[in-house]
Amino acid sequence: MKINKKYRILPRTVLKKSPRAVLGRGVTLLETVIYAAIFVVLVLAVVNSLLAIVKSYGAVRVSRAINISASAAMERMAREMRKATGTDAASVFGFSPGRLKLNTAGAGGAAVIEFFSDNGALAVKEDSGATEYLTASSTELTYLEFNKITSPAGTAVKIKMTVRAGGANMQRSENFYNTITLRGSY
Repeated sequence: MKINKKYRILPRTVLKKSPRAVLGRGVTLLETVIYAAIFVVLVLAVVNSLLAIVKSYGAVRVSRAINISASAAMERMAREMRKATGTDAASVFGFSPGRLKLNTAGAGGAAVIEFFSDNGALAVKEDSGATEYLTASSTELTYLEFNKITSPAGTAVKIKMTVRAGGANMQRSENFYNTITLRGSY
């Protein structure tokens, strides 16, 4: 396309096209508004997706903390109960927070192992030794109940436990149940 430089007149074929297409100048205001709207919609979709991923990750992290903490606590209680010969009279059954004192007989002689709730954590104490915490500091034990089941075949203890975890935005609580037979009782 030739433009007459002397008179700055465009040929007739060029005049049929829009001035913007001929001269190669910018975009119209309407086009700018449409492009901006499309960009805003795309940015909102990406941000919404990222927020959903972060929220999902937080929920998984809280759930995992609860499950790991409760599983470790239940495992330790089950192991100690299976080795026990009986329960101590000082145990508190049927109420929360419960207290379970187990009488055990091992190579070192007779011992008493006690499970109890201490400031939102599940604690264990062997004889007069130091208190050991079974639940993680990121979780809170909100309910602990022991129930004694006695039958002619032996003695069992049913455990009901509720563990809670989370921060300001995400709170989650889960219940855990287990029944363990005291093998030394039959």
